[in-house]
Amino acid sequence: MSSKILLIEDEPSLRKNLELLLTMERYAVTTAADGVDGLRYLQEERFDLVITDVMMGEVSGFDVLEHISTHHPDTPVILFTGYGTNDLRQEALRKGAYRCIPKPFDVEDFLTVVRKALS
Repeated sequence: MSSKILLIEDEPSLRKNLELLLTMERYAVTTAADGVDGLRYLQEERFDLVITDVMMGEVSGFDVLEHISTHHPDTPVILFTGYGTNDLRQEALRKGAYRCIPKPFDVEDFLTVVRKALS
């Protein structure tokens, strides 16, 4: 059985590209266009990994991380952001993220982090 990944990204082309990439790696991918939809999916089913953008509208990646830390503490979360300051990455790790990846990122490095998070 393939691992189930929830991908939350508000930028449509990046969301689609990452969905295709992860699907080609044989992961079962559910996508959400924002944090609100992401939280809804998290209330409906369990995922083996959540990958989320940090900066989104009403519900941020940090809000998603907090929800997962409270309700699904064994689920790893990978955050990625175009605002990749060291302070933001350190905050993400302090709050329980598995990893915080700055955009743009190398595809192979990204897939390595995904594989490690799921192992």
